[in-house]
Amino acid sequence: MALVARGCHSPWYHRSWIFPRAPDFGEEAGRLLDLYARGWQGKCLKDDEFVISADEKSSIQSRRRKHPTQPCQPGKAMRVEHEYKRCGAWVYIAALDVHHALRLRSLRDQEWHCPF
Repeated sequence: MALVARGCHSPWYHRSWIFPRAPDFGEEAGRLLDLYARGWQGKCLKDDEFVISADEKSSIQSRRRKHPTQPCQPGKAMRVEHEYKRCGAWVYIAALDVHHALRLRSLRDQEWHCPF
């Protein structure tokens, strides 16, 4: 059996990319790259200065299945109930200390959420 190299011979294989349209893309990206290299405005960051990359995913629907999932058995696939009960909305906040590889995260009920 011969292996076919990925590319034009494999129509299902593709790569997506976005062409940067912003005229100041290089300058903006350069600031981020400088921070990742521990620099800001031409100066090195001090030991007590941190670069945190953070994002928020708001309004995650919390749901609970109305009936328990049935595990697979010989000759039967796992069965998952399609109906659910709504249990409110949650907010997921994730942050990464870029230089120390520390992951910070929080999952909170939306009623208690305060932006940081």
